[in-house]
Amino acid sequence: MANSNSNGRKAPVTHKDLTMAYLMAGGGQKGVDAISPLLANHTNVVDVLDKVIQSLTINGQSATELQDLSDEFAAANTPGVKGRKPVTSGQTRNYSVQQIGDDGDVFIRLPLSSLGLSKGERVSATFSADGVQVNRMSKG
Repeated sequence: MANSNSNGRKAPVTHKDLTMAYLMAGGGQKGVDAISPLLANHTNVVDVLDKVIQSLTINGQSATELQDLSDEFAAANTPGVKGRKPVTSGQTRNYSVQQIGDDGDVFIRLPLSSLGLSKGERVSATFSADGVQVNRMSKG
């Protein structure tokens, strides 16, 4: 468990490692105490605990203490947001031009959250030789 791999980085603790540690400690609260230090730097605690719980219940083991631990982690952590921080008004960002397939048109993925838009609202895009201007369309 958590041995160093060939490049010197710490190998991740898997749900199998946690299941073994939980069972070897005798399960219950002793098992939770045994795996808690292993979860300290884990990036997706709730997901890995869910896999451990699923593995134990499939094999007829009780996992109520682990479910309580998973619920505690889930309540304490809000889901993360992928990608960059939202754009603020007046901020400049550089984007890579993308293309799907050899025959597809080129495009950029442009976040519109700074306009205060939500899904389903409409915008107008004005294209010129110098750039693109995106404006919110009036409702109605």
